[in-house]
Amino acid sequence: MNEQKKYQIIKKLVETNGNKNRAAIQLGCSRRHINRLICGYNSHGKEFFRHGNNGRRPAHSLSDTQKLLIVDLYSNKYFDSNFTHFCELLAVQEGINVSPSTVRKLLRKECILSPKAHKATKRTVKKELKYLMDQTPSKKKNSSSYFHTESRRSTPQTSPLCICR
Repeated sequence: MNEQKKYQIIKKLVETNGNKNRAAIQLGCSRRHINRLICGYNSHGKEFFRHGNNGRRPAHSLSDTQKLLIVDLYSNKYFDSNFTHFCELLAVQEGINVSPSTVRKLLRKECILSPKAHKATKRTVKKELKYLMDQTPSKKKNSSSYFHTESRRSTPQTSPLCICR
């Protein structure tokens, strides 16, 4: 539920001495919880409705440098392995523990497909690339503006338009 909506409903409830049952129905919670929200509003004000982790990065997320390192390692060193095997190689040789789904999402964002990618997946990525190219405002359609790592440009097998390996 939206924090602002909770705050407005409880604020109106306290100011007008409104119906707690109606507020409970609007918020989808019990009357006892409405009493807790009222006590919190009275003691802390609007700050009570703000979540403690609001604006923070999740603890289990990868940093940007780790993401770039993973993409760079796959592009240059482990380009011939599939994503599951690449995860195992990362864990054993590089000391980076990530799941295959995380690797797949990171590399898919860079338009790098697994060597075991199915035809439908390749077709989908090709459509995405074509859509990106059609959205380019300039007349000269330069693919390197969308795929921006110098290390990937130096190797021929990781060309941005090459979706089959």
